[in-house]
Amino acid sequence: MKEIHCGRRVRYSFGKLQEPLPVPDLVEIQKDSYQRFLNKGLLEVLRKFSPIYSQPSRTETRRTERGFALEFVATRVGEPNLDPIECKAKGLTYSVPVYATARLTDLKTGEMKEEEVFLGYIPYMTDRGTFIINGAERVVVNQIVVSPGLYFSADYIDKEEYGGYFLPSRGAWLEVILDPFDGVLYAALDGKKVNLFLFLKTIGYENDEDILSLFPTYLDADDEDSLLLHVGSILLEDVYDGEKKIAEKWDILTKELAEKILNSERIERIKVVHPIAQNTFEKMLEISSISREEIEDEERTKVYGLNEVTTVDAYLEIFRKLRPEELPRINAAKRYLHDLFFNPERYDLSEVGRYKVNERLKSAYVKYLIEVEGVDPEEAKKRHYNESSLVLTPMDIVLASRILFEYFERRYINDFEVDSYELRHLIKIFKEEYLENRKVASYDLRKLSNALRRSFGINADVTTLAAMRYISNINRELPTIPFDTKDHLGNKRVRTVGELVQREFERLFARAQKAIQERLTLINSLSKVSIQSLINIKSIISTVNQFFAMNQLSQFMDQVNPLSELTHKRRVSAVGPGGLRRESKVFEARNVHYSQYGRLCPIETPEGANIGFITSLAIYAKIDEYGFLMTPYRRVVNGRVTDEIVYLRANEEEEYKIVPATTPVDEQGRIIPERVVARVGEEIRLVPREDVDFMDVSTKQPFSVSASLIPFLEHDDASRALMGSNMQRQAVPLLKTEAPLVGTGLEWEAAKNSGYVVLAKHTGVVKEVDASKIVIQRTDEDGKPIYDEKGRPIYDEYRL
Repeated sequence: MKEIHCGRRVRYSFGKLQEPLPVPDLVEIQKDSYQRFLNKGLLEVLRKFSPIYSQPSRTETRRTERGFALEFVATRVGEPNLDPIECKAKGLTYSVPVYATARLTDLKTGEMKEEEVFLGYIPYMTDRGTFIINGAERVVVNQIVVSPGLYFSADYIDKEEYGGYFLPSRGAWLEVILDPFDGVLYAALDGKKVNLFLFLKTIGYENDEDILSLFPTYLDADDEDSLLLHVGSILLEDVYDGEKKIAEKWDILTKELAEKILNSERIERIKVVHPIAQNTFEKMLEISSISREEIEDEERTKVYGLNEVTTVDAYLEIFRKLRPEELPRINAAKRYLHDLFFNPERYDLSEVGRYKVNERLKSAYVKYLIEVEGVDPEEAKKRHYNESSLVLTPMDIVLASRILFEYFERRYINDFEVDSYELRHLIKIFKEEYLENRKVASYDLRKLSNALRRSFGINADVTTLAAMRYISNINRELPTIPFDTKDHLGNKRVRTVGELVQREFERLFARAQKAIQERLTLINSLSKVSIQSLINIKSIISTVNQFFAMNQLSQFMDQVNPLSELTHKRRVSAVGPGGLRRESKVFEARNVHYSQYGRLCPIETPEGANIGFITSLAIYAKIDEYGFLMTPYRRVVNGRVTDEIVYLRANEEEEYKIVPATTPVDEQGRIIPERVVARVGEEIRLVPREDVDFMDVSTKQPFSVSASLIPFLEHDDASRALMGSNMQRQAVPLLKTEAPLVGTGLEWEAAKNSGYVVLAKHTGVVKEVDASKIVIQRTDEDGKPIYDEKGRPIYDEYRL
């Protein structure tokens, strides 16, 4: 038993664990987010639209030669005119004035004029993390949405397809699709499928040689099965038998050439075009004059149709598919495709999306450097995919396409992973090892072989295939297909109040840009114009105020008791603009996911139509710069628990072994049991203590504030704990407050962060108290009064 000081009260703890991390500020997420919007977000939006030119033109040179340009240099936020109590009493909005430093430039003479302009009043957050709109206190709820980025999935609705889709913050989706039945890559542009190579021709890869070189595969010279399987493939490099050249680049791998390679002892491997890439290339040639007979001619030794399809052909063919009702014109086609994915004004991955795309493509980029550019493997591993563009790049699309090849060669059949090469060897081993010396009718064997051949098209006899793998004892370990799970918190991010307001401000300022542009066209001279007269966006500010008054995520604050207020500020909603609909019947979206551990509470959620869609942040959860939820862990080194605290995102902790906070440790911090239970992703494993990477910081780490206030929570049934955590928020406060006889130790933290408790910002002595205010004279650590520059004592006044 030990003493714990909760404010001025001393309580006694019977807990056995020493928690190394204090409970953080529980409304910090709200306050930091909105402060960032005022300090940085406003200027980011204004700079995004700067400079605004008076002469809109399709060519940048004409636009910058004459006329005027307006750009925003800095922003400044003033002080509120009224305090929150006055605003409540008078039914006003607690707000601050916002100013911007704007610079107007005469592009012809280079003359500049700069002045600070008033943009309007914007709602200001109180110290409690709330807003006062028209006298009513409101809270903006955090929203959790799917993050922009690159995601891979398998679609089994009509037929099996593997796809990678780029999900932007603003703009059209681009999907790269692999159809395993015909082995062709497609790009889905604006919802319509076109040959991927046609699309690559329009984004910089004009020569077929360049495109085919992006998708190589290597064949071992002594692997007969592999060589014969790739007969008809295009060679991507010269083949030498010693010093004698036996085949040239862009030749076809024939049976005769394959036999020469097999018989040679000096050839280690050859480089050919991947079968999928070759199929895609041959499919593209259908729009040219080359006949199908020429393409499929088994006697040919050279590739047909290189550069037969030009860039112009590609543009026009894509435009016909996307806009069949319009007459195909090359300039219109170029402009249309550019605007879809490569125009920053219409397409925006956002910084979060670019980060996610780079993370998803980093391993594919290493393979690309090794296989395509011939970089040394050790050197390639040191390089990172650090693209910074907020629109798509050709390399993004190429790397996403290459990832799909892995999915084609490795498939799921029930719980068994099978690739095409394994299947060939599997049949061979099964025949040799299992069917030898057994009387099996030839008809049965033929029937079995036919079933297995059909499995190349994912049309297999699953029972037979499973039996063969089991009997043949083939236990090769294959890497798991890395399909993305929509419900994993690594693929979701939280939009906090600052971001929600910034998005609204950006959307509305896009409209004001046109009005400013029209006023700029009326200017003749800098000396005769006031910049303030050009910028009249009070309607924008008033519309931002409407966001606080009417948006689904801006709600009247729950003020039943201190806990209900605190919980409301820490609430996370999946519904709202850009999110899910509460009528949705998707069970997975409502269910508890293992990646929520330490980030979202698995207990506290409504019992009605919003169940699972509205949750609460776990006590120690934080939000990083990209909006991803993090939770803290103590680092474990060689079985010894250290005091180092590491915050991990959901996707970062996937491969780590993490033990609970209740794991027994000695006085030196060494884990006592030799083998301990640990979480690894979604699995629970028994691992040696030396292999442990992290330990939880607290037993209450997975739960929200409300759930953590339930004594002996571990003995509760989950559904009863859910009702208990919700009902605590409905309790009526006592007129005469009392401390609980039995608590969990979190009561003081919950009360302190709720906003109901008046906390002094500085040490001092209370000089005056009445029903409306508390006056404190500041003192130093020794209790001596502190004076200002003029020798006057400093007083802090707190309104009640």
